[in-house]
Amino acid sequence: MSVEKRKIGHYTFEMTDGSDSLFNADLFKEFLTEYVSEPKERRIERIRSSNKALLLSYVSGNLGSNGKYILNVAFTSCKYNHAPDYMSSIDGSERATSKQRDEGEEELTHFSLELREKEAYVVFEERRSGVSIGIVTKYLSKRFIAFQKDKGFEKQYGLVYLVVAHDDFLSMVNRSERVSSAELYVDKTILGGEFLQFANIPQTIRDELVLVMLPERRHTIDKGIIREALEKLSAERSRISRIRIKIKDEDGTVSLIDTLIGKRKNEVTVSLNPNGVVNSQSMFNQLQEVLMLSGEAH
Repeated sequence: MSVEKRKIGHYTFEMTDGSDSLFNADLFKEFLTEYVSEPKERRIERIRSSNKALLLSYVSGNLGSNGKYILNVAFTSCKYNHAPDYMSSIDGSERATSKQRDEGEEELTHFSLELREKEAYVVFEERRSGVSIGIVTKYLSKRFIAFQKDKGFEKQYGLVYLVVAHDDFLSMVNRSERVSSAELYVDKTILGGEFLQFANIPQTIRDELVLVMLPERRHTIDKGIIREALEKLSAERSRISRIRIKIKDEDGTVSLIDTLIGKRKNEVTVSLNPNGVVNSQSMFNQLQEVLMLSGEAH
């Protein structure tokens, strides 16, 4: 029996060829919407180490209220090679199951993603009995690379996911092993009027510019710079409005932390069908609400 309260994880998808990272929203949308129509025999994958099978089972898209495109995705999975007897919850009696060794109880894992300029922002249903973000990313990445080869792309990009951290910003910076990139959102006037005229930046451009800092390969951005920028962010009339950085921990996990993640929601309440299985439409409605809140901070 499923429960109505579901935990939500926040992640981002990026595309990488091992050195460069980018995100092509149109290509990723094309891939998902085409691949879900492939025969199930092509979509299913068996993970023998864990006796789990999964397949991409549902993809739909719509424009969010902020004008960004949202994809709702569901994976179906099962645990096979596990067929114990049934036991009655009333009197403890047992009977043999009719389940075959290659069968398992169907589990659904839902997530919604918002296609943005540099990434896809993902809100993911966290379930021990479902599939994890890591398994989903590996599944999609392998097929996305094959999709690009079939389309004739000379260079193929795989998928990676980043954890959107939820701890205190400064604490995460201090605990990090390496700061691999930093984005400072600043008032465009910080560049000065002479530069703005030289660069021919029109008056109609948004008031914010993004300054991107990247260290030399395998090096880190000085944490003192980040701390100083954070102090200026909180100062009155600061021309820095937001800081967004990628960090790597000692275990190699890459996380994305942002000074504007305070509005994130990490749990939702959904409706269940009469058989106790979550109602997918209810889940997607809740996930899209979470995306809207997250979008306000991005």
